[in-house]
Amino acid sequence: MAEAGGGEGLRLDLMRMIRRADTARPRSVQTSVGPSQLGVECEGSLAYQHLAPRDIPSASAGDPLPAIVGTAVHAWLEEAARLDDAVNRHSGEPERWLTERRLTISHAGVTVGGTCDLYDLATGTVIDWKVVGPTAARNASHDGPPRLYRTQSQLYGLGYRQAGYPVRAVAIAMLPRNGPLRSMQFFAEEYDERVAHAAMERLARVDGMSDWRDAEFQPSEDNCRWCPVPFSLCQEGLLFR
Repeated sequence: MAEAGGGEGLRLDLMRMIRRADTARPRSVQTSVGPSQLGVECEGSLAYQHLAPRDIPSASAGDPLPAIVGTAVHAWLEEAARLDDAVNRHSGEPERWLTERRLTISHAGVTVGGTCDLYDLATGTVIDWKVVGPTAARNASHDGPPRLYRTQSQLYGLGYRQAGYPVRAVAIAMLPRNGPLRSMQFFAEEYDERVAHAAMERLARVDGMSDWRDAEFQPSEDNCRWCPVPFSLCQEGLLFR
């Protein structure tokens, strides 16, 4: 096909436009760790995100499109929850969903903030949406959701508890990025405050370090693939990059 309308130059301009907008998103400019980072298996990765000077470049500036798609899906799902509650109100039924609530979570002398995707008033369940590719979906079908996701959901449970809501369970709803709705995987477990407390206590230990390099590193293929620590600063993880 012959090039028209600017050709390759316009294609590159469109990608630049997308990347520029992505770097300005609140999550892209976040300067403190939140519930989504606290369950990472490698303490060194957590310490880097929490303690490293902001002038040290991160290695995690990869392709932004999966996160952009995830953000767009989250926004659509928020509207879906609001619409469902509007239908409930019209039918004289109680509202069921609290969506995209900002939570403050405190324990062991440290505090983190995060936005929880969904809370079900009917069952006391905290729900975290994940939009995943085929590899993550396949791994979850065999082994369940990773520790990172499970810890995040338990932390949101603690946040809702501290906000005065009953929390009986936490759940992860994994939507396929390239698949039908019937392929959604749903994992629920009892709320376990010990998991959330352990994550916060780990953060408190990291917070007390004088340098992020004092942390313990646990390199592995899964840990290191998306790690924000620059290659040159983490020799342990180089084999997996």
